[in-house]
Formats: sequence, structure tokens, C-alpha cells
Amino acid sequence: MVEGNIQKCAVCNKRLGFIYTTCKCQKVLCPLHKGLSDHQCMYDYKIEQIQKLKDMPLLTPTKLKKI
Repeated sequence: MVEGNIQKCAVCNKRLGFIYTTCKCQKVLCPLHKGLSDHQCMYDYKIEQIQKLKDMPLLTPTKLKKI
């Protein structure tokens, strides 16, 4: 949550100085609430990782020539 130039924690509404975290769910959080369970994060990390695995190229081993 941003009010003017003052950033506040999305959970406890505490004013944040230079130490804050922006989650992948686009919430600005204080150090106490940066954990996934602390702010009920709705971002699905599992789907993100599955998509990364699908985007990776398939590696096939090359055959060695017999001497």
C-alpha cells in the first residue's frame, strides 16, 4: 500500500523505511510478515515452477564414436 511517498505494510499497516519486501503477489511487507503464511499469499509458486520446467529445452545425450 502506497500513500504518497510513505510505504506501509499490507498486513499491519506499519510505516516502512528502507527495509521492506515486495512479494510476487505485489504486496509491500515488513520483515515480520514477509513469509508466505504470514500474509496469506495467493501467488501459486507451483504453477510457476512447472512452467519453468516446460520452457527448458530437452537435453539429449550425444553418442560416442567407437574406436
